[in-house]
Amino acid sequence: MGRLRTAVTQLQFRLIDSPLRPIFGRNTVILHYWAPRAGRQVSVPLHAVTHPEGWVVAVMYSDSKRWWRAFRTPVRASLDVHGTRTPVVSVVTTGQAREHAHR
Repeated sequence: MGRLRTAVTQLQFRLIDSPLRPIFGRNTVILHYWAPRAGRQVSVPLHAVTHPEGWVVAVMYSDSKRWWRAFRTPVRASLDVHGTRTPVVSVVTTGQAREHAHR
């Protein structure tokens, strides 16, 4: 399953950087961060919504994903939004920002 997931993610990256990008919707972003356990940079395509404090990502099926656990404490990362990379500080959130993402 790991190889298939990697292949699908790589295909997503190619399509996001192509003229076919609109099929993913306007809220598709790419999060880049240093994965402490893997010891390397990781890039994850995500669906995000804007919030007064920045961007919010809702992690669906979080029990089957591990990447978000790196953000239990604030982590410096970058976010590609429509081809523009912006430095961000990413953290798992609760409260109002979390509720905003679930609307």
